[in-house]
Amino acid sequence: MIFTSEFIETLRYIAKDKSIFENIKQIYDAFEPNINKYLSILSKILINASKYNYELGDWLMQRLLNIEHDQIYVKLAVEILKSNPEYVDKRINKYSSFLFKEIKNCYKKIGLKI
Repeated sequence: MIFTSEFIETLRYIAKDKSIFENIKQIYDAFEPNINKYLSILSKILINASKYNYELGDWLMQRLLNIEHDQIYVKLAVEILKSNPEYVDKRINKYSSFLFKEIKNCYKKIGLKI
């Protein structure tokens, strides 16, 4: 699916509008279970909106990475991470922290110390 330039401009506007961003945060829990069901459209919207707003992408990455480790959510978080070259370094640091925390938790579960 390819978005029109008009739709991309709409996403850019949405991403930069603080009140819309706050509304997205408020309704996220309601549509989060549908990410799997509507992955093709929701993921593209979330990735493209995150491309234009670091805070939105960062917030979404945190939410996606805290979901019970479903590969689809992690993959979407990685797509958000790399959506804008300007934000990649900051987002990689956060993603790396998440991975190290998960590795540490795995070690704890099997009784090993790091």
